Amino acid sequence: MESRHAEQNVLLFYLVYERFKGPASFFAPYFDSVDQPEVTYFWDDKVLDLLLDSEFKTQLYETKKRLTEEYDTYKKIIELYP
Repeated sequence: MESRHAEQNVLLFYLVYERFKGPASFFAPYFDSVDQPEVTYFWDDKVLDLLLDSEFKTQLYETKKRLTEEYDTYKKIIELYP
């Protein structure tokens, strides 16, 4: 992870940590009340494949891969130190 995103990563890590706590999280009522954002990260690969702009599609796949790797890293840390 790049250091220029350090502050954002700290906040992201904290939010992921709180989400993993589920109902035990102080923020659970808030998490339950907000809608999931409609972002391309959650689009199925079949939908992404329908995009006509190949450069945009490549960027989406690269971003999805990077975010998945970051999420997996955070998840491993949280599972080690609950």
